[in-house]
Amino acid sequence: MAGLALKCGSAQKLKQLADHYSVNCDDASLALGLRLIGDNEEDAFVNTRSCSFDGVNEYITVGDVSELQFESTDAWSASIWFKTSYTGVQYLFAKRQKQTNWPYTYRGYSLAIRSGDIKFDKCNGTSSSALEVRSYTTAGQYADGNWHNIVVTDDGSGNASGIQFYMDGVAMTMTTIWDTLGSNTIITNEPFQWGVRGSALTSFQGYWNGYLDEGSVWSKELSGTEVVEMQNDGVVGDLLDHSAAAALVHWLRFGDTENYPTLFDGSVNSNDGTMVNMEDADIAVDAPA
Repeated sequence: MAGLALKCGSAQKLKQLADHYSVNCDDASLALGLRLIGDNEEDAFVNTRSCSFDGVNEYITVGDVSELQFESTDAWSASIWFKTSYTGVQYLFAKRQKQTNWPYTYRGYSLAIRSGDIKFDKCNGTSSSALEVRSYTTAGQYADGNWHNIVVTDDGSGNASGIQFYMDGVAMTMTTIWDTLGSNTIITNEPFQWGVRGSALTSFQGYWNGYLDEGSVWSKELSGTEVVEMQNDGVVGDLLDHSAAAALVHWLRFGDTENYPTLFDGSVNSNDGTMVNMEDADIAVDAPA
């Protein structure tokens, strides 16, 4: 691999990657994000791996980090590639408290796929201060064993009308279920987690059953054009080259650039993920094109 220079988003990231790949670098090779640049200065970005989840107790935790601590009035977006054949209720990501009663007696936010709909909510902790939107689908429509990309965008208005889903780059029809949140806080010190509703819950944690890949969070409401750019006709690309890369605050590669049980954050931050109740074999050679 002569002629390759490793570039990373921080000195800490540089050390992590150098330790994992046994590569020697100096500060001159630091730059935005993780790149491999060859002799011809061409990107060597590859995406060949994802993480497999058993739907029983496996998930990835990122922790309670400020970059993922969104308020009800913050504009932000999140994207995740998924592949599943399971038709039950399962969560793609969440940062939320334990729910003590129904409805909406928790604080935080979460995104779930169910048999006949996709559901996003963010709540203050009472049923009188909550937001929930859904996009209805054919039962099991996306439990087809193929890779799909789901994006949720939030304009920061605190209103249900400010939430939009995109599936495989196409805007979905939204239905409002609850719209009483307004500007009330949703801040919680619970960890941000991929593939679970909440590991601390005593019932129905909503563990993911299938594969997840390329999870990203952005500190802006992505436009439809920016979503299409990221979805890229189903071909995963280097998000550091995305036109909105300045707003990329978290990017988990789910296996590429891994060092089990740590999954590196490919953004300029160092909010790495930790695989919980998982094995090295759960990093699978299976990924979107």
